[in-house]
Amino acid sequence: MVLQKPVVHNLGTLDIGEVVDWAISFMEEWHGAHKVESGPTKRTAIIESKWTPHVDGCWKINIDAASYYGECLIGLGVIRDRFSKVTTVTAQKMDAMFSPLMAEVLAVKNGFQLALEAGYVPFHIEIDSPQAVEQESAHTFADVGPIIEEISGTMQSFSSCSIGHVPRKSNAAAHRLAKKALSLDSDCHWFNVFPPCVKRIVLLDASALFFYLFSCQYIYYI
Repeated sequence: MVLQKPVVHNLGTLDIGEVVDWAISFMEEWHGAHKVESGPTKRTAIIESKWTPHVDGCWKINIDAASYYGECLIGLGVIRDRFSKVTTVTAQKMDAMFSPLMAEVLAVKNGFQLALEAGYVPFHIEIDSPQAVEQESAHTFADVGPIIEEISGTMQSFSSCSIGHVPRKSNAAAHRLAKKALSLDSDCHWFNVFPPCVKRIVLLDASALFFYLFSCQYIYYI
């Protein structure tokens, strides 16, 4: 079996989703050409991925919040599909002073609203604040209680949505967006593209995902 290299006439027209799609297709062809039927010794490469797709293949929304000297900025998030393709990036600025927990909870609420309005269903929200995810403990804070109630109601109405906590390294794009957006004068939205401030992180996440999929789904034989 001869594997053909892709013909690229203009590399600038390829988005990261197309690159990842081709890479996965190439790996499938390679795996089929080198398949071994009997039981050889096998070893797998273990490569840690910063960002990984959801196990159910749904949309994933990474969100974060940041504040600076009384200015609150909610870097609403980076929405990606199961192949790490960025579909939406949005940053929202709020001129109000919130506690860190309130800012994170508002980010979660707005993330749910964004996903439902844009039709990104089913979806999973990730945030690097464990307090914002632990809803029962958050109920003890009077200021965020009503917002938590609203989020809980939304989750009960839409069983296809969920929320989870991830380490900062898995939420790097949203964290960078929140920090960078502190300098914005108004809300900003990007569709099917991503701003320069998160370009390096998105590309690194995509390359890490490539090796992650290779190590998890494809076996090297020796």
